[in-house]
Amino acid sequence: MAEGNKTFEGLAVPLYGESEVQAQTAANDILTLTGAGSHSGDFLVCQNSAGSELAVIDISGNVTGTSLDVSGQVEAASLAVTGIGTLNLSAQNVGTATFAVAGLTANDVVVLSPREATDGMCVVSRVFATKLEIRNASSEAADVEFNYLVIAKT
Repeated sequence: MAEGNKTFEGLAVPLYGESEVQAQTAANDILTLTGAGSHSGDFLVCQNSAGSELAVIDISGNVTGTSLDVSGQVEAASLAVTGIGTLNLSAQNVGTATFAVAGLTANDVVVLSPREATDGMCVVSRVFATKLEIRNASSEAADVEFNYLVIAKT
């Protein structure tokens, strides 16, 4: 997106138009929002022209929004999303299947979600150092594609 340019050398935030806040010292924070001692409102609210909230950072630092599109690692407290991807599970082979997942460790939690409606279920049986074992109890006649999410304790 284009940078805003509706201020004179960054001296004020305009009421209308676009603006850019640019760092002058590499090691300093670019923008800090500090609430009052008894502050109870949100720190930041992004809304559309109808006033509907699209993204919010509340007083506790929680971030909510209409969707999340992330590349790379997302961290929250001591947990991090370390893998997001797709597995193609051959549903014709009822039993267990093992998949190599880059960056997987034995303490990770893995969540599976089918990309379409399925007859049956697949569950994570075990997490190895770099492999994921999935138990298949499906009665599908063809391969089923699953999204997976890997959450690591950091």
